[in-house]
Amino acid sequence: MKIKEGFTLRKFADKNIVVASGEVASNFNKVIALDHSGKLLFEALLIGASEEELISLLLENYRVTLEKAKKDVKTFLQILTINKLLE
Repeated sequence: MKIKEGFTLRKFADKNIVVASGEVASNFNKVIALDHSGKLLFEALLIGASEEELISLLLENYRVTLEKAKKDVKTFLQILTINKLLE
């Protein structure tokens, strides 16, 4: 999976914000703020990480169970899909 071209991550007032640029910006009028784990997952998706790789990232970086990591990744991907950020 990969984040669509035109979306990037910016730091604004100590917040991680997803921003749209170019043609994508004219159709995207939302602000998506990410916490630390969301930032980690988003950055991995910028380079095309798989769902399994995202789960592994959470397991390696946070003290969570496999079930919690799977649930969190599924929720994160659903949010990105609803907002049309994934290719």
